[in-house]
Amino acid sequence: MEKRTMIIGLSLLILTIVSIDYGWRLFGFNACTTGFPSVTEVKVNDDVLKIKGTTFYSGDHYIGYMREVKDETLYLGIRYQLFTVFHKGGNFNIEIPLKDVDLKEVYIKGRDSRELIWERK
Repeated sequence: MEKRTMIIGLSLLILTIVSIDYGWRLFGFNACTTGFPSVTEVKVNDDVLKIKGTTFYSGDHYIGYMREVKDETLYLGIRYQLFTVFHKGGNFNIEIPLKDVDLKEVYIKGRDSRELIWERK
């Protein structure tokens, strides 16, 4: 009985840690960080979009991103967290393949807001 309780407790701990770092994707852009990061570089060519940047807050850690393309516009949601087990640092370097996608604009999108970071000239 004691061994079973320990296995269940350890399993719940692992599940909790993994869900904190990766479970946010289930909630879409609503779970993305609302404060926009500092984007330092945006490069778009025929087959890849490259975005580099960092957070404004020293304690935040870059967790990941999600993307959505609608009407030649790419929306990018970025997630930061204060507490994390698997990720370190606030800098990000994102590369998104653009196979058969013709972009006119790229936005960073949060729960209730968005910010234009690139526009085709």
